[in-house]
Amino acid sequence: MTDIIAEIHKKLTTGEDQLTGNFFGSLRYLPFDLGIKPILRESAFPTNLFSCLDGISLKDWDDKILFWEECRSDGTEPDVVVEFGDVVILIEVKLNSGEGKDQLKREAELLLNKYRHCSKKILLLLAPESYAKKIYDNNEEMVDKKGVSFGYTTWQKVLTALNGIDNTADPFQKTIINDLIRLLTRKGFDSFKCFDSCMPGVTADGYWKFNFPAFYFENHEKVTRCLYYEFK
Repeated sequence: MTDIIAEIHKKLTTGEDQLTGNFFGSLRYLPFDLGIKPILRESAFPTNLFSCLDGISLKDWDDKILFWEECRSDGTEPDVVVEFGDVVILIEVKLNSGEGKDQLKREAELLLNKYRHCSKKILLLLAPESYAKKIYDNNEEMVDKKGVSFGYTTWQKVLTALNGIDNTADPFQKTIINDLIRLLTRKGFDSFKCFDSCMPGVTADGYWKFNFPAFYFENHEKVTRCLYYEFK
């Protein structure tokens, strides 16, 4: 847990592998029903991708998650593999790298060849919001044809799911969750949520009239670079 503390306090310069180890390594210390299960259920697309987890309830699951060389096969080295008997989940983590189409194809083949006994094989892409859907759209047909369920989530959605976890009174568990929230916030994944605080007049079923070519929002909230803002 020392690396995650150092990164939160800007004492480490890290990349994909460090973030993968910090994030999923810390999740091992949380009960399955409190950590990775609700995160996957709440953040992944398609929305029913992880409905298979509903019947799984575990307290200790740290022996079911594998990293890098622990799950290497035929020259393919997945970032994270989680094994739950009849269900196997391979997670491909991206931070700043490119699309990796051949990599996803090899990982789908690894799931088919190494986990033939599993009736549910899931390949999950975890990437920043700016290009996660693009990678998914470019690979969905290729992966699904192989008999592997393919989906994606984003670091921004994972952070939102973490913020929604509040059903624990254990101070130790709360500390881990708060550290993960701080870690992903420190990495710049805290996305815009709503206008409620600064523009209470904006509603989902209403509309605003704009006079072109110039218009503006009267917004006193601070807008931060490198985050994501969506106008609907």
